[in-house]
Amino acid sequence: MAPIWIVLIEVLAPIHDEPTKTRPGFINVIASAEDVNQAESRVRAVLSEYDWHILCVESVTRVLPEMSYQDDLNKLIEQVAENPHFVLLSTLHTYKPN
Repeated sequence: MAPIWIVLIEVLAPIHDEPTKTRPGFINVIASAEDVNQAESRVRAVLSEYDWHILCVESVTRVLPEMSYQDDLNKLIEQVAENPHFVLLSTLHTYKPN
């Protein structure tokens, strides 16, 4: 089985009420991949399907079994472990630019 990765990305995401407008935010995405590049590539492909624009990839971190993660991330990690084809998004945290 390929390793599981947490990819922290800054994005411009469409606003649900106003789909023509976007808001910047950060999101963790969980994906299984052979290496950092493949993880980032898989995440980019999924986010493009949602019409999200990636501003930057903040970090790509391999999930370590001995580490403890936030409850919401743990659930996503378990789901990806059960089905490595999944690329799962956690909560989008938006902010207003200055």
